[in-house]
Amino acid sequence: MMKKNPASFRDATNFIFHYNEEIFRAIHKEKNSDYDALVQSKLFDRFHEKKWLLPHKEVQLTDRIFDGYTIIQPTFLPIVSYPYEWCFSQLKESALLTLDICTEALREGFILKDASAYNVQLFSGQCIFIDSMSLSRYEEGKPWEAYRQYIMHFLAPLLLMKHVSIELNSLFRIYNEGIPLQLTKKLLPTHAFFHPFVFLTIYLHEKFERKYSTASTKKSGVLPKKNLHSMLLALREMTAAIRIKPKISTWSEYTENNNYEEKAIQRKEEIILNMVSSLPKLKKVLDMGANTGRFSRLLQLHVDHIISADFDPYAVEKNYQLNRSAGHKNIYPLWIDIRNPSSGVGWEGKERSSFLERTQSDLILFLALIHHLVITENIPLEKIAQMLASQSTYLLIEFVGTEDSQVKLLYQTKKPNHSYNMEKFEQAFYSLYEVKNKTLIEGTERTLYLLQRKPCI
Repeated sequence: MMKKNPASFRDATNFIFHYNEEIFRAIHKEKNSDYDALVQSKLFDRFHEKKWLLPHKEVQLTDRIFDGYTIIQPTFLPIVSYPYEWCFSQLKESALLTLDICTEALREGFILKDASAYNVQLFSGQCIFIDSMSLSRYEEGKPWEAYRQYIMHFLAPLLLMKHVSIELNSLFRIYNEGIPLQLTKKLLPTHAFFHPFVFLTIYLHEKFERKYSTASTKKSGVLPKKNLHSMLLALREMTAAIRIKPKISTWSEYTENNNYEEKAIQRKEEIILNMVSSLPKLKKVLDMGANTGRFSRLLQLHVDHIISADFDPYAVEKNYQLNRSAGHKNIYPLWIDIRNPSSGVGWEGKERSSFLERTQSDLILFLALIHHLVITENIPLEKIAQMLASQSTYLLIEFVGTEDSQVKLLYQTKKPNHSYNMEKFEQAFYSLYEVKNKTLIEGTERTLYLLQRKPCI
């Protein structure tokens, strides 16, 4: 049965649909004459070779669902994420990729009609453009329609992350269509506008936008192709120059600075590998509270895809950079706070699905996290067990005992409303899971559990 994707309604020339558990894109030939021109130009082939564009193939379905359509099937994306879940470098690389595609396309007589951050995904260790039909034929003298969108989706959030707070890409959760220029202008410090290009693209553009905000007064000028090409190169140069200073946070350095002795952490790794090796082949693992991804990388040869999530954006940034340097292609670092994961946003709350909907996994890695949730956040053990059981078949969880120095430290500053001890932990989790393995990490007050969700859950 064909089911149209709830996020695919804004472009009248094509739409995404699901059929027999696979994903396809239907193209209205009568509304989109650009497709054949793009195929003949070999631009798709060139972008596929550069690994800039998600590969696709034309298909004919056995059931005749549509009349007058071309149907293409894009390569399957194992993990879907959104800009408000990315670190700084992920957003910046997406911005540069968007400009590179637009610049290369312009040389061949095409242009990007969209510059949305949602047109980019993380795939096989890098950012990749996924919307083939954002490319259209260039009309001589016509300004770049997506210029404003590029500023709101890329330039504005990157500047805010640099000059104000690295966490401000979270504004995408409120402003689904990009961060407004008026808000960006208010939030940026004065010294940011000393850069002439920032002054031009943010300050003057916002002022122009307010002046010509009505349809009757809005004007569109002529921009020669040579000038458009120069503008794209200048945008790229400015975007590439935006950098953040490395910052040491509590969790970005937690792997190196914790109460584990090296022998104990090596033993922990051995136990985790043995537990994972005892399971059937795992396609998708969610490492929740991954910090800088040490245990994600430990498992990367043993599973197909790993979502390596943490609530500290500096830890996610470091995780992303480590994976890029090492060439790990199946680890997806994401900025996620399990206390408040990304909800469904956009039209009807369905345009961008929630994090929990997108990350149903075979296994959840939940290491040294549960004591923070119970003691600091006052979340009952039963609630944590129910949430985790709804998300995966297997759970590898670390229980941190009450005599652990980290737990004692938490108790000094917070008296929890809920009981926290091993007996209560096992009572809560054993009601939903069967125990496959329980191993104490020698030299610590910590125990690793490998659990399997009961069939009735």
